[in-house]
Amino acid sequence: METISIIFHDPKFWAALVLLANVLVYYFWPTFPVPIWTAIDGLLAVIFAAFTAKSTVGEKRARKLARGQ
Repeated sequence: METISIIFHDPKFWAALVLLANVLVYYFWPTFPVPIWTAIDGLLAVIFAAFTAKSTVGEKRARKLARGQ
């Protein structure tokens, strides 16, 4: 159960899942409106960047505390 929890909290998992959804939508609905497609991808990029920045800052702080600074 812990493994599933780790996977669900990993931004890389969600990025892969969203990219898979993008590929499937593009494959089955190639006439999807480009402006909407671009807006969705831009929003997801901002969300993933925020998740990545949060985890990066947390890891950096943990390393700094481990060194005793």
